[in-house]
This record gives sequence, C-alpha cells and structure tokens, in this order.
Amino acid sequence: MQQQLRCHDVIRILSKTHKQNWEYPASAAIILFGLGNVMIRYEYEPFMRSLSILPNTKELYWNTQQISEQQALQVIDYVKQFRNKRK
Repeated sequence: MQQQLRCHDVIRILSKTHKQNWEYPASAAIILFGLGNVMIRYEYEPFMRSLSILPNTKELYWNTQQISEQQALQVIDYVKQFRNKRK
C-alpha cells in the first residue's frame, strides 16, 4: 500500500509541475507506459539498461503488462532522474 501511494504521489507531482504535458489518469500503469516510451525515445541510458532483450531478435523489450510494484517504483525513480537531467 505504501509503495502504491508513493507511486501515485510522484505522478501527482509530475502532473502539477508539468501541466502542459501531464494529466493524472485513474491508472498509474498508463502513465508508466508513457513515461517509459519517453525515456526510450530519448534513449535514457539507466532506463535502457533495465529493459529485457528478446532472445530471437535481440531487440529491447519492456513488459508493461506484468510490471511489479518494485519495477514501477524503479521506473518512477528513473523518471525523476531523467527529469532532473533535462532541466
């Protein structure tokens, strides 16, 4: 429960500080998916290292369908680092 609250709190902070880019949806998973896509687009190295590699194609892969709470919190930590780096 505490981890879920922390997750949502970080999303609320992002929503309030970047109103032009963020809306707070009912599902944090949707936001995490979008945040992951942004970090992939900018090839943010710490996040890129956290992705899995598909054995057949050697492509990077992030399974957002089965993300654990710990993985969600790690993504949020990456987002905070990414945001601070881009300022």
